[in-house]
Amino acid sequence: LLRTGFLTVGNRTTEGAQIIFMDRSKMDFSQFTSDDSIRALACSLEFLIESQETQIHGFIIVADDANLTFRQVLALGPKDAKKISGFVQDCFPARFKGMHILHQPWYITLFVTLMKPFMKQKMKERLHFYGYDYTEFHKVVDLENLPESMGGKLPPADPLAWIEYLREKG
Repeated sequence: LLRTGFLTVGNRTTEGAQIIFMDRSKMDFSQFTSDDSIRALACSLEFLIESQETQIHGFIIVADDANLTFRQVLALGPKDAKKISGFVQDCFPARFKGMHILHQPWYITLFVTLMKPFMKQKMKERLHFYGYDYTEFHKVVDLENLPESMGGKLPPADPLAWIEYLREKG
């Protein structure tokens, strides 16, 4: 799953939070399950929290949903939504600072509405939707730390670089 570019790790925000990029359109449910996506995130976070800076400042997730299809969203049921939400909120000992969703289609709003009953108030407050307007988003993450597809100055993230890092550390 990591080879697809579903999840890559970027730089840090100016506040020191580790940036995790997700392209959920790369999730092929004919090959992977929601459990696989949780494992990919958990594996990545395991290595990231070895850093004292990540322990102190936490992490943010930046999701680019431009190519996410309705079929992919439907593949996640309420049980999967609860599992993913529970993992981020309750199961992993890392500071979750926010999820920033870009280029979201209308059905993401519907999906999040279905997930909200499983979310704690703090989690709801840390969900941010920007669509294609980067004005507020760029106040959270500097242009120097974002790929061009998100209005930034970096080339596209290389999923193989993160996999190589994991191999070296593991």
